[in-house]
Amino acid sequence: MVKYEKAYVAEVEFENYAESVTKILNLIGANKLIAEEKKIILKPNLTTNKGPPVTTPIELVEEVLKYCRKNSKAEIIIAEGSGGCDTVKCFEELGFYKLEEKYGCKVIDLNREKRIVVTRSDALKLKRFKMPEILSGAFLINLPILKEHSSARVTAAMKNLFGLYLSPLAYRLVGWSKARLHRLGIHECIFDLNLYKKPNITLVDAYIGQIGDEIKGVPKKFGVLLAGTDPVAIDVRCAEILGKNWKEMEYLIYADGRLGTSEFELIK
Repeated sequence: MVKYEKAYVAEVEFENYAESVTKILNLIGANKLIAEEKKIILKPNLTTNKGPPVTTPIELVEEVLKYCRKNSKAEIIIAEGSGGCDTVKCFEELGFYKLEEKYGCKVIDLNREKRIVVTRSDALKLKRFKMPEILSGAFLINLPILKEHSSARVTAAMKNLFGLYLSPLAYRLVGWSKARLHRLGIHECIFDLNLYKKPNITLVDAYIGQIGDEIKGVPKKFGVLLAGTDPVAIDVRCAEILGKNWKEMEYLIYADGRLGTSEFELIK
């Protein structure tokens, strides 16, 4: 098992997206991390076609896109596989196709992408996973929003990878296409998806998050952005911000020491 040393989680007070995104990505050295990459995928949380804070603000995604353009020559792709409605509907109604037109990047529905079969004997539930092929070899920048979750307690860094999965019996256009993960065991599946494709960078929008529920909750201003390369450390910090004990969250117990570490230093 990999031994993880103490991680670093950057946290900055929110001023505006243009200034705060650049500041926090520079704090974690993102410019150096992406400099030689060929393909960068930006993965927001667009679980359904509701605006922020149910979903990641387009303003955050746009600033990360501009940062990547400035600091790399990589192909940049915005990708999501929505769970609560057709992903195309999310892209249309939340304005993401405008970024495609403005910057010439690709905006891709992972629910419709070609998939390849990957396997892991150490996975807890998903021993066999049909992963979107486009993720192979890609540098993944995870862009969730901070929310309480009815089942996982917190949805931030690690839970956002549910967008990579598509149920074999999904409706594709209607229905909840990630429902099987809840039936199999949400905590185990959160761990497994990160085992298959751990984000290289995670930037959590906690300027205005949501409490009470991931879809029908109440907005709450936390006033910060969080970022780092260790999704476990980031989610532990997110749990702290929400007033929760991370040791009561099973997926973090599974992941601590295997996908990252709960031991971190906060940098500002």
